[in-house]
Amino acid sequence: MSSSFTLDQIQALIPTLNQIPLLPTCSLPIFSIGAGSIVNSSHLPAYQLVKFQVHGIYDPNQDAAKKTAEKFHIPTVFNSLNELILSAEKEPTKVIYDIATPATEISNILKQLPNNSFALVQKPMGETLEQAREIRRLCKEKNLHIGINFQLRYAPQMLAAKDLLKRGVLGKKLTTIEIHVNTHTPFENWKFLEKVTHMELTYHSIHYIDLIRDILSPWEPTSVQCHSCKHINQPNLDTVRTHLSLTYGNNDPQLFVTIHTNHFHIWGIQYANSYLKIEGTEGVLRAQMGLQLEYGDQRDQDRLELCTNEMRGEWIEIPLEGNRFPNSFVGPMASIMRMAQGESKEILTSEDDALKTMTVVEAAYRSTLNRTKIEYDS
Repeated sequence: MSSSFTLDQIQALIPTLNQIPLLPTCSLPIFSIGAGSIVNSSHLPAYQLVKFQVHGIYDPNQDAAKKTAEKFHIPTVFNSLNELILSAEKEPTKVIYDIATPATEISNILKQLPNNSFALVQKPMGETLEQAREIRRLCKEKNLHIGINFQLRYAPQMLAAKDLLKRGVLGKKLTTIEIHVNTHTPFENWKFLEKVTHMELTYHSIHYIDLIRDILSPWEPTSVQCHSCKHINQPNLDTVRTHLSLTYGNNDPQLFVTIHTNHFHIWGIQYANSYLKIEGTEGVLRAQMGLQLEYGDQRDQDRLELCTNEMRGEWIEIPLEGNRFPNSFVGPMASIMRMAQGESKEILTSEDDALKTMTVVEAAYRSTLNRTKIEYDS
């Protein structure tokens, strides 16, 4: 006899699903380092949603910093990083540094932060595993408490999906995790990406690798097989397409995990795709990641749909409390604030956890170069 959830049971369950990360009892002052597009489109709008206060901002591009400060009512624009740090140290409470710069600049900024500081660092954790290890070394040396901004984990649809998994709605065993992205991403808008080796893995698929690690925690993959390559019409970018598979031989050799991305689908939305699918013995979840379908167009909303064996092909859509952009950016900052105030014992995307994601990315690099499967050691 099937033990899967019926439609009536699912409908009763939906209003109780968690879609909001744990928030701190009190907000701490935020000092922003960087005023680029991700700060304006996601960091600051997310903080406004939950009334996190940004006390000041610095960017080498002073015009960008001033425009951002005016738009989001940030009281102080600093002329230098040192000026920002000196002001932050005068605050009567702990503060959070929000670092949103190219990954190659992270180590230099961390060196300048006071010992025992708390910081949110925009992903990736450096552009190579070597840089990631240097960041981790600095954190241990200076007792810095950082979280890497792997915010996809905190999107409302992903929090709801993980809650459904925790409650056993898909059955006792997962069988398949598939991420499929076939869209047009305007990477040409970010010129610094032209210098990045294995750009697609480092700046895009890294999100999916981290999400899968989160979903399957505490399991870690035992091998990685990857093919990531350029596109003839995007000659300035190292890679824009990836096909990657992960195996979990120590826990479930039959679990099928794949990531497929193609960022050069320029032929409209009709046949574009951007979804996560999770199959279990008793059901399936499909999460549409909407913003990527027409990049930056909020008309394409996130969606989460579910079907169980008992529902016999009838799918139900789960109402979402917001979209990945900007809602998911609340979670990483909230995690750091809670840890800073003693409300939790760890930052969930800490340098230690993020290093494991970077290690999978490094294994994917090596697999692409060697055209072979790489055994992964966390």
